[in-house]
Amino acid sequence: YFCSYRHTNKRRDTASIREELIRNYEMYGTTRYRLLDDTFNDSKRKVEDICGMFMDLPFDLEWHSYARTDILSTHPDLINIMYDSGCKYLKFGLESTNDTALKRANKNLSHKKSNKVLEEIDKRTDGQLYTHSNFIIGLPEETPESQRQTFEWLKSSPLKTYSFTTWHRDKFYDNMIDIKEMSEYGKEDYTIRGYGNDWVHETMSSNQAYELYNEARALYDTRDPYWV
Repeated sequence: YFCSYRHTNKRRDTASIREELIRNYEMYGTTRYRLLDDTFNDSKRKVEDICGMFMDLPFDLEWHSYARTDILSTHPDLINIMYDSGCKYLKFGLESTNDTALKRANKNLSHKKSNKVLEEIDKRTDGQLYTHSNFIIGLPEETPESQRQTFEWLKSSPLKTYSFTTWHRDKFYDNMIDIKEMSEYGKEDYTIRGYGNDWVHETMSSNQAYELYNEARALYDTRDPYWV
């Protein structure tokens, strides 16, 4: 809803993926992959199908990907399936711990439920599945106070690492048909003024977001190997 990814419902045939993985292993010895789907676990059936194929390979695979917490909240057994198939690292887009800001951004899983998913991942994998999330500073409905509450939560959260970006309000036009679904967020909301990295809304301004970003930098006590 607020992202700039080009989304698609197209999916490769599982058999063709298997053929490619086996070819790469036989030719190059490749056993580690970064999956570039914008979200790997966007459906239960897809996870079961792909991970089942991974586990049926004649070699062990290690992989990491972007993931969603809402699917894992509804179907926690997928955590075991993904981990058993070789998943070593999941990158979530939690973005905020403020439920009002999350709903405004069309992210309807509450912070409490997302946190429970992270705890469940640790429990089911003995802390061996690496988790990371990005957080957006300055979403509409986010306040400096709620943003600092996120910082406090991160000091003891189940996440192994985390990163921050300030909100960037993209501007798209009606003739951009191929990305019409992208960043409709705030398009007709006249309480939000400005675009790009220069904006203001009812609960925060971009200048405040930059100041909070500098506060957040002090929290970096570990470095993520992929997302420094």
